[in-house]
Amino acid sequence: MDRKFTPAETEKLIERAQKQFKSFMDWEGAFRQSFEEDIRFANGDADNQWQWDGSVLQSRKDCPSMTINMTWIHCALVQNEIKKNPPAITVRPVGGGATMKSSEVYGGLIREISRASDAINIYLKASETLVQGGVGYWRVLTEYEAEDSFDQVIRIRSVRSPLGVAMDPDAKEPSGADANWGMIFEDVKNEYLEEEYEKYKDAVGAENAITVDIAASDWKTEDYTRVAEWYEKEKFQDQLLGFVDPESGAFSTAFLGDIKDSEIKQRILADTRTQKRPVTRSRICWYKIFGDKIVDYREVPGKRFIPIVRVVGQETIIDGNLDRKGIVRGLKDSQRNMNYWVSAGAMQVALQTNVPWVGPAEAFENIKQWEDANRGRYAYLPYNHKDADGEILPAPTRPTPPVMATAYIQGIQIASQQFKDITGQHEATLGKQDNAESGRAIQARQGQGETSTFHFPNALAQGVAHTGRIILDMAPEVYDTPRLIRISNADMSQSEVNVDPMASEAHAEVDKPDEENTTEVTWNPKIGRYEVEAEAGPSYQTQREWTAEALGTLLAQNKDLWQVIGDFYAQNLDFPGAEEMAERIRRGMNPAILGKGPSPNEQKMQGEMQNMQRLLQSLMDTLAQKQRELDDKNDEITIKAEDSVTRRMDAESRRIKEAGNAQANFAAAGLEPDIRNIMADATAEAMNDELAATIKSRQEQPEPAETEMAE
Repeated sequence: MDRKFTPAETEKLIERAQKQFKSFMDWEGAFRQSFEEDIRFANGDADNQWQWDGSVLQSRKDCPSMTINMTWIHCALVQNEIKKNPPAITVRPVGGGATMKSSEVYGGLIREISRASDAINIYLKASETLVQGGVGYWRVLTEYEAEDSFDQVIRIRSVRSPLGVAMDPDAKEPSGADANWGMIFEDVKNEYLEEEYEKYKDAVGAENAITVDIAASDWKTEDYTRVAEWYEKEKFQDQLLGFVDPESGAFSTAFLGDIKDSEIKQRILADTRTQKRPVTRSRICWYKIFGDKIVDYREVPGKRFIPIVRVVGQETIIDGNLDRKGIVRGLKDSQRNMNYWVSAGAMQVALQTNVPWVGPAEAFENIKQWEDANRGRYAYLPYNHKDADGEILPAPTRPTPPVMATAYIQGIQIASQQFKDITGQHEATLGKQDNAESGRAIQARQGQGETSTFHFPNALAQGVAHTGRIILDMAPEVYDTPRLIRISNADMSQSEVNVDPMASEAHAEVDKPDEENTTEVTWNPKIGRYEVEAEAGPSYQTQREWTAEALGTLLAQNKDLWQVIGDFYAQNLDFPGAEEMAERIRRGMNPAILGKGPSPNEQKMQGEMQNMQRLLQSLMDTLAQKQRELDDKNDEITIKAEDSVTRRMDAESRRIKEAGNAQANFAAAGLEPDIRNIMADATAEAMNDELAATIKSRQEQPEPAETEMAE
């Protein structure tokens, strides 16, 4: 208990709780009586005879009073349809940093909470009282994850009886989403209470007890103590601040009461840029009440909703009087009609003669077989065919067997038809053959029956959606420490998620370095705003069966699809080894189809690039060949030029040699320098001529390699 209350505070709280309870009983008291009668009627049988009024049974005395409970069958049709198509929760991001990935984690968390809580059966239990009596309840609470853990988890739990739940009569929403208080109570014998709640034994006793009358306001008796869990939404004033974070420098918003660091709070309030506005906030308080004492108290996670979920069938408010009903109320007269006609018909038949043979007395004289002919089994029955005077006697005959009067038969038929007309559940809905021959016609007839009772699964879906909102409201406070949690995926496989309330993003993924094709997910439940939807539809197992049937039809028509969707077909089959079969098929498939290789577009682009590379290589080879041919021609021209120069130099050498004898005379005559200059000029001129010819030859050569590349 987080808080101790003074006697005055306790008295004030108990008085408020009793006042709220009384207002609830004033509003729903008449309906609660009708609810109990409807539930009793729906579950009537031959032993309890709950479908017969006590005064009627007394008047019939020894007459047959049979119970042919068709009402329960029609209720079960709706309940089982809900079981086949249970509501499923979908979480969607709406802002505040929420992403599709983070909403998927929230959805997986809600599925895991539902799985661990066995929520499907809790919803189905509530649907029974919803369909039969018009209302159903369940609750959402927190529990410790394990005996040796301080971590808490959210769980969905059932309530023992809708008659043990009280809710704010001013709540307008069918689910109770806008309720300001709620109570789950039970009247327990003091002797049992002392054993079960030993630590509260001082609160048990006559001075703390209540009356058995649940509408009483004094809460006093000597034998019973009312154990009540009272939830109340407590309002308080606070300030919403818009400020520049002193540490990060980013603009943020927070409630003044949620800022625990006094130094940071003072810095924010002292900043002239800080925006302020008063707000009214709420917190959910939980009280454990024994009789007229509060024995436990705490604030529970969540700020917006009382964690009790209500589902309502058909509700009407006429002249300020509340009434709710399910299917049963409208079937009561038809059921009474059925029971009466069956009982009256049985009595009428039973009162008819049961003598098996009729004939003259002389025909039976001295023949012992006739004494037990109505019990024994004889191959033949002899009789006296003549009387004492020798006159022929007629043979004994069987009388006309008992026949039920036509009025009774027609009464039973009329009552049976009334059930179908009132509920809209005709032969096709009941699984019987009718005059609808085609599959489409049968489905249409079944759809008519489902449509006439659709408000019941729809009401349950609204309650499941509200359950999701309660979980979203609780989660940031429950999962407020770093830890590893498990979530359930849509196919009910499980994944692990790291909860990090200090993460800067709602969702983040990083590749695991030690595992191939796996990622590590980090999730911050405090970031983002989300909305919840719930729709009734086939369960995952049903969808899997439908998928296998559809894929099997496609594969039978086109066997080439085995290399495309064969693994999907195998993994949706429901027999041992189906997953291994799918994996073997998958290993033989094109990696691109499995998304592990390049896509068809990528394969096309790769082919085009390979073609371009081959073309480029071909062009490079052609260019290299042309270059080699050009180099060969250049070498040939160079050789020819060198040969020409050599020949000229040889000719000059011979001429000089012939003039060599005159060199001495030239030197003596002072002509040697002139001779040398003439020889140098001649040599240079010859070489220049050869070089010019070579350049001209190269310029006139075509460039086939570059031309081909340009083309």
